[in-house]
Amino acid sequence: MAELFAAALIRRKSDLQGREEEIAECFIAHIITLKDHMAHSMKRPDETPEECDMHLANDLKRKQASKRGHAHQTKLFQTCLNSCLLAGKNRHAEAIDTLGEDGMSSDESDGPGVKRVKLLPWRNPCLLNTVTTADSCLPKQNVYGRRRPGAQPDMHL
Repeated sequence: MAELFAAALIRRKSDLQGREEEIAECFIAHIITLKDHMAHSMKRPDETPEECDMHLANDLKRKQASKRGHAHQTKLFQTCLNSCLLAGKNRHAEAIDTLGEDGMSSDESDGPGVKRVKLLPWRNPCLLNTVTTADSCLPKQNVYGRRRPGAQPDMHL
């Protein structure tokens, strides 16, 4: 089936000539992904349609929360890196750049206005001072001397 798809695609797109094997492998990978997605999305034998809807809704919420968390980490990384560079703390900026997006700690909510910082177990404790200094480089005021817009910062524990 994959070979038939590759041959049909190459008949339509002659610039792909000679890449039949790569196209077939890609086709198979996509079919496997589709099969896994379908198996996960189908109603299981031991569940009701309502339970199926519930587990699919929960999966969607989990995926959306993961996307939001990653977007937050990316924004935190960029903000921290830029604020270090603007403050002239080039060594701190180098450390933040080396840590990358995945090196940014995330927060867990402990209620309104209070966040508990989740420390990354693989990150060397000696980096804590560097990261804390980098976080403090972010200006607290806008160019007019007023507090930056947005919600008041949460207290971090």
